[in-house]
Amino acid sequence: MTNRYVVGGIAFTADELLEGLDTDGFADAELRVRFVDDGGMRFADRRDARRLAGPVATSGAIAPTTCECWLPALAKDPNQRGWQLRQMAPIFGAALGRLVLHASATEIRGAVVGFIGESGAGKSTLARSLADGGHALAGDDLLPVRFTPTAASPVGHHLSPLRSLFLLNRTGTRDVRSERREPLQALRALIENGFGEHGDPDAWAFQFDAYHRLAEAVPVFTLTIPDDIDALPGVRDALVELVGGDRRESSTGGTA
Repeated sequence: MTNRYVVGGIAFTADELLEGLDTDGFADAELRVRFVDDGGMRFADRRDARRLAGPVATSGAIAPTTCECWLPALAKDPNQRGWQLRQMAPIFGAALGRLVLHASATEIRGAVVGFIGESGAGKSTLARSLADGGHALAGDDLLPVRFTPTAASPVGHHLSPLRSLFLLNRTGTRDVRSERREPLQALRALIENGFGEHGDPDAWAFQFDAYHRLAEAVPVFTLTIPDDIDALPGVRDALVELVGGDRRESSTGGTA
C-alpha cells in the first residue's frame, strides 16, 4: 500500500505508514521516498543521487530528475521515521528549487504572517495562539514560500500573499514592539534561521537567491515580546492590530 504525506509543500509517497505527518495540503512537487540500509544508499549513489546533510545529524539522498529520494533506515519506529522525513523535507526542497522557511505562520485578514527564530523562540506557540483566536494556521515550523510572482505561502490548498515576517525576540519587557529590518539585515536573519546544513552548492545557491528575493519583497521585522506565557493573549492582540493597520505604516515598522 502506498501512502502519501505532505511536508513543507512537497508530497512524499512511501510504502510504509509514517506517524506524525500530514496527509493533505498544498504541494507543488512529488517525491518517492525509500528508507534503505547502507546498500540501498550506495544504490542511490549509482542513480546519480546527490547526498545531502540535514539538521540534527540527519542525512539523505535525492535524484531530482527521477523524483526519488532515500533516507537511511536508522529508525525502526514509524514515529521516528516520520520525524526523520520532516527534518529532511526542506533540504530536499532546496535541491528541487522549492523554498521552505524555518518558520511558523498564520493567515490574518487574507494574508500570511510568518514567525522566524531559533528553536524555542515561540514560533509555533504564537502561531497556534493566533489560530485559537480564529486565524487559519498556515505553517508549523516549516513554511513553504513560492513566488507567483510575488511571495506567497499556502493556506490549505491555495496560496495567499506573504505580508510580513517577524523575527521573534523574547525579553523581560512587558511591551510588544516591532522594528523594521533593512533588507541586508533581513537577509542575514533569513540565512541564520534557515536550512543551510546540506552542503550542496547548487541547493545553497538557490536558497541564497530565494532569501535575497524574499528580503527585498517582504517586510521583515524584529518583534520583541514578553518572555511570559501569560502575556500571550496581549501579544496576539497587539500583533493583529499591527498587521491590520495601514499597510504603508506596517511596512516601515513601529510599535504595537
